[in-house]
Amino acid sequence: MGTKRKAPSFDPDRIWAELKRDAFSSKKIAALVKSGILSSELWPMVKDHDSQAPLLLTAILVQSRVQETNDPEIELSRDGVGIVIQHSLAGMLDENLSMRARTLLGRFVLLLFQNLHLDGVREKIQPLVSISIWSNLLETYREELFKQTPVLRKRYVKSLKSVDPAASRWIAILLTQTVHLLHLQRTDAETIEFAETVLQLFVLLLLQLPTRRYTYFLFVDLHAFALLENATRMLQANSNALRAGLAAFRQALMLPYDNIAGRPLTDAEARAECNSHVNRMQRIAFTNHKDALPLTALAHHDAATDPTELGEHLSSLRTEEVHEFFRECYVRTDLLDLPPERPLLIKSFIQRYVSPLQMRPLFQDPVTPTEVHLDAVNFQIPRTLQYLSLQDLVLRELNHCRDRYYTTLRNELSETLTRIAPVVQGDKLTMRGESKNAKLLTKPPVILEVLPPRIGQRHPELVRAEIKLTLADSWADLQAGHLLSFVGLGENEAQSFTLRHLRTAFVEEILSADGKPIRDANQQSHGQGQRIVRLLMDTDAYEVDRRADKVDEVYSALQIVVQRPKSTRSNNDHLLLQHLQSLGTAAQSPIAESFVDLLIGLNSEGPPISNAPTDHQQEKPILKLAEPQLKAVNHCLNHSVALIEGVAGSGKTTILTEVLQALYAKHDAKTLCVVADVQSAHEMEARLQKMGVAGRHIFNSTKSGLFGQAREALRLVDVQRRDELNKVTKLASKLGIHGDHGASCEAAGYFLSALQGPHATETARQQVQEAGGLPDTQLLEELRPLECLQFDTARESYLLSTLARIMILPACDLVASISVVQNAGCKFTSLLLDDANALEECQTLVALSLTDPATLHQVVLFGNDGHLRPATQSLFSRLISTGVARITLDVMHSMRPEMTAIMCPGATTSSTQPIVANAGLSRVCQMINVPTYNGQDESEPRPGVFQNLGEAEFVVALYQYMRLLNYPSESITVICLEKGQQALVQDIMKVRCKGKVFGMPKVVTVQEGYAHSCDYALISCTRTEAAGSLLDRRLCATALSRARLGSYVFCRADAVRASGCWPGKLEEMLPQDGLLQLVSGEMFGACKRKSSDLGEAVAMSGVEHLGQYVYEMTQKKLEVESKRT
Repeated sequence: MGTKRKAPSFDPDRIWAELKRDAFSSKKIAALVKSGILSSELWPMVKDHDSQAPLLLTAILVQSRVQETNDPEIELSRDGVGIVIQHSLAGMLDENLSMRARTLLGRFVLLLFQNLHLDGVREKIQPLVSISIWSNLLETYREELFKQTPVLRKRYVKSLKSVDPAASRWIAILLTQTVHLLHLQRTDAETIEFAETVLQLFVLLLLQLPTRRYTYFLFVDLHAFALLENATRMLQANSNALRAGLAAFRQALMLPYDNIAGRPLTDAEARAECNSHVNRMQRIAFTNHKDALPLTALAHHDAATDPTELGEHLSSLRTEEVHEFFRECYVRTDLLDLPPERPLLIKSFIQRYVSPLQMRPLFQDPVTPTEVHLDAVNFQIPRTLQYLSLQDLVLRELNHCRDRYYTTLRNELSETLTRIAPVVQGDKLTMRGESKNAKLLTKPPVILEVLPPRIGQRHPELVRAEIKLTLADSWADLQAGHLLSFVGLGENEAQSFTLRHLRTAFVEEILSADGKPIRDANQQSHGQGQRIVRLLMDTDAYEVDRRADKVDEVYSALQIVVQRPKSTRSNNDHLLLQHLQSLGTAAQSPIAESFVDLLIGLNSEGPPISNAPTDHQQEKPILKLAEPQLKAVNHCLNHSVALIEGVAGSGKTTILTEVLQALYAKHDAKTLCVVADVQSAHEMEARLQKMGVAGRHIFNSTKSGLFGQAREALRLVDVQRRDELNKVTKLASKLGIHGDHGASCEAAGYFLSALQGPHATETARQQVQEAGGLPDTQLLEELRPLECLQFDTARESYLLSTLARIMILPACDLVASISVVQNAGCKFTSLLLDDANALEECQTLVALSLTDPATLHQVVLFGNDGHLRPATQSLFSRLISTGVARITLDVMHSMRPEMTAIMCPGATTSSTQPIVANAGLSRVCQMINVPTYNGQDESEPRPGVFQNLGEAEFVVALYQYMRLLNYPSESITVICLEKGQQALVQDIMKVRCKGKVFGMPKVVTVQEGYAHSCDYALISCTRTEAAGSLLDRRLCATALSRARLGSYVFCRADAVRASGCWPGKLEEMLPQDGLLQLVSGEMFGACKRKSSDLGEAVAMSGVEHLGQYVYEMTQKKLEVESKRT
């Protein structure tokens, strides 16, 4: 009898050896992550394995996994994470490991410091940044710090007893190793990548209070910036990113901040602190070095903090005197075992006493790019849960949005130049290709006018230019405010064209060919023929050119004008950058001070609410609410900051509407409500009007913009005003009271107060009732100021600022509405954010800046942290991570129970949806495995654009099948996880579904369909070769939660299994054979089969089988219809 062969055991040491042999290649790491060994093999053995290999391997795979899924909570909350943290930090410091391995371990450590809210991570990380690291400080410097804050001495002594000495030295060791590597002038890519990771870690330590409090003093004492700057300066190649990182490190180090108290310093406080340090240095110079440093001791503070003058003073000292003076000033003279270079010592000393960094100049960098900005290397500062101050938050958002804006413009210009394929023929530049967004200029832009700078500015106030263009085809809709890019090309060594000059301008106005203003907007936007386009050029770039004496050279070399694609032509990015700049340079805080600590993550509770209704004041809800929903409404009304987290269909919109109505009932309340999209805005407006909110008090920006809505409201209000005044005239006539009482709201007010005021007789009141009652006195009182305003713009601004009790803004219109809201003087006392989990932090900042800092009472955020997140961090998820209290709604009221159990595990349901099956379909939800179609799986027609023809054909065929069974087309939505797949499905639908038989369904991406649900969802996952979007658990969960009655997922089953991120119960959704199960003989609306009954199912072997099935059904239906006619 043969023995059963034993399966080979998992050997982490072998895998680690293979990784080292492959130089820790990204492909090998990705393959290991995809294999699933992280959860199945590595995590179970980290506690019991003696070797270091599984621990380091776990750290590297976790870092790679989190980078793909953007979901660190799952991996960093596992048992054994503490042991992995210890070994990964030791591995990062191990000089025997390769640079590539140390870089990957460094990224894992970086990930840890970004997730300090997780208990297991915080427990292990806290000792690494505790006061015990002060054991590395110069002893005299440490004693001086203890004198300034005596309580720190007790903390230090206590920490020495509880913290491992090795954990206190890691920053000093890491800094020493990095400086030595750079001093060796190693410019290979792996060493530079490791140094960049170290700089990212150092910057991250300085940009959040829990890690900055003690590490700041260590970096100052070790001369970290001077050493790194000196080492980086010695490099010649591949060091642009390092220099950018060094600039970020210097900025983080010099932020005006009280590190012990944990609060930002004002400019005056920062200057006073700097002056106290300078005073002490001058006293030492006067007392001990009076002869050697006479000018230093007597210098003015401005001179003593000037690097050039202070350097000249110190240059007169001998080396021994320099060392002695530095020791007396508590400045160490040893440089991490490096040769004690005198210039480097003096430079590091000077950096201690330079003037403090001011925040305002950091916000004044230009927001419109030139060729220099597009070629610049960006240093990615890691995201954090906490910020040092509101200005720090705004500055980081500004830098992030600027980088994204420049990257988008760079890609647009690159694609356009590739399409036009420029070539020189003779002396003229021509285009071999074509692009609808680019035109050749017959003449370069002509500068018409340059206004001198305003007081306090360096660049001109205005640079006006003009060009001549033929506005036809895609250029016909060019309008004022559009951004144009002017490109000058140059040849490189390969004799191909590259971007040599780039200047941007905004369209000011469009004139006719003879220079006359075009009054007719239709003629301006659709006029054929040549037009003169007046431009406002980038003033910052013009000033740089003027100082370099290159204005004529640059502007005469501009040959091509490029407009932005239609999707980005509104220039919201530029408006957002300008608004963030204004927030950072505002004289007063643009956001209520009481909310700032919560906003930057230093507090988990909002300020106490001053006008919270008492129990007897709370009105009975207008809508019928379940008990959890009623609890959520009360929570919103009684807390200044409220988070409502709920699964799809849990009633968040109902709660939002009820809260809006309750706030509206307060006469002084003005509420800004930000919703997901235009459709949500219309639905919200309709809900509010049904609840009795006056239409004149609701402003919906989706109706021709806010001013367009104000114009329409003004017209309607005038009609209402005249109607009410006519009622007053008729009432006076019935009562026999002579006079023109209906001439104005003022006259009507006096007349009505006489009839119903405190001095009115009972007889007068009775006569009024007999005559039909009084007109709407509140309306007349509100509209009375309109009679004093002569111009429509002033009347529209009054409506926005006074009558707009509830303003509804879609998130896409938020930035575009900034200037309108601010110019009208709108200040809101409450802010409600719907689907806040999908809003970027910069969008939330914009919404908060539109509120009134003096009277802001409530901020309420609705969302689902388990669903769609933006590409960057959202305030909603950050507030949850920092511990802000929230109400959780886990009861789904819309999805049928059997779907809830399979697709949304963890949620419960109270749905009353029918328990009958979906006609013609065996299951109410199913995952269909799509095999290779015509020898092709996923394709990538353009970088980052993925399509899958087999899935698209399958989706269209199932939609046709459902339509043939009389399913309404409006009840079916096709949801694509990839943007490219959406375009492919739409193209096939246009060909296959023409006519009345099928009709067109709604085809959306997950992001586009996030705010809305449907009855039946057909979901296309697209990816087969790599997991891609399948790794985004929140994206998949959002897609699965959209349908109420049926959901059908088309995918490659192996890819879904390998991703390990599918949120639903995969095995219950996927039949054993993975084939679509249909049931014949059923029609929509007439099916009586229960959903638990699978019926006599017929399996479709593939898309060809279903296509043939649909074709035969279509022919029969057409035959029946032809006989009827």
